[in-house]
Amino acid sequence: MYIVVDNSFSLKECVSYLSPPTSTAAAAAATKATTAAKVTTPIRQGPSARSRRSNARYQEEVSEDTSDEDFDPDDSKLPASEAEEESEAEEATLSEEEELAFEADQIDNLAEELHGLEIMVKNFGIDFVMPFIMYDYINADRRYVTCDYLVLTLNKENFSPRVSTDGKELLVGTNVPSFFQDKARIMIANQSKNARFTSNTHKATAFGEVVRRMNDSLNWPDVLNGAVQRTALPFPCEEDIVSWEVQAFENDDEDLTSNLGQQYFFVLSVELVSAEKMKTTKAAGGFVLFGSPKGSGMRSSDGEAM
Repeated sequence: MYIVVDNSFSLKECVSYLSPPTSTAAAAAATKATTAAKVTTPIRQGPSARSRRSNARYQEEVSEDTSDEDFDPDDSKLPASEAEEESEAEEATLSEEEELAFEADQIDNLAEELHGLEIMVKNFGIDFVMPFIMYDYINADRRYVTCDYLVLTLNKENFSPRVSTDGKELLVGTNVPSFFQDKARIMIANQSKNARFTSNTHKATAFGEVVRRMNDSLNWPDVLNGAVQRTALPFPCEEDIVSWEVQAFENDDEDLTSNLGQQYFFVLSVELVSAEKMKTTKAAGGFVLFGSPKGSGMRSSDGEAM
């Protein structure tokens, strides 16, 4: 449909000629709505000619590059199974590296601990731990306990038993014989096997150095003794020891006595009494009836009282 507008008609007259007749109010409302739409609605502009030419040129370059390589978009994505395997391999590699690092740390820690143990190694020990047998019993309405220790063949003066202040432990101290730290002992023991052994031999000087350090650490005591042996008692006992003695028993080992003569086992025996006295039953009171001593007196044959 073509409409030829004559220049002799105005624009308003053309619109009124093409549009159906409307009321004046409706026309005013339509004109107002059109004006408002023109003011509030943003004008969208399409891409400029330069932008369209740039996009077209880029698409042509991309199509030329991909057409030569038979590019498949799906090839850039690995199958799910292969991707999981690759992820697990990476995790395993990291885990192995972490494990190796952990083992290296453990080795370092172990080396430090061993070094510490070397520092803590003691070159001497003077504490006695003696076998013992302890047994308790009742005697004269009191509880007693006796502890028997198998000890070295030493005089009684080398032992010092005592009861702890709370009465719950028996403490036994033992002196170390002085010959044990005497360098002459090393000389006799080694010269009997090696005539060339002297006091300057490294073994002898090493022994002397340890003895010196031992006495230095103990402030060079007159009598060498270590920590007491502590034995827990079955019940609290009095601090005063009932009795203690060193008992010598003949050793009947002929293989030993045939060369050395009579030998003895020494036993330190300590007897203690309970600190708590046992309750005793008081004697019950009794009643005995006797006749008068005057009337029941014995008489002689002539009738006189004796």
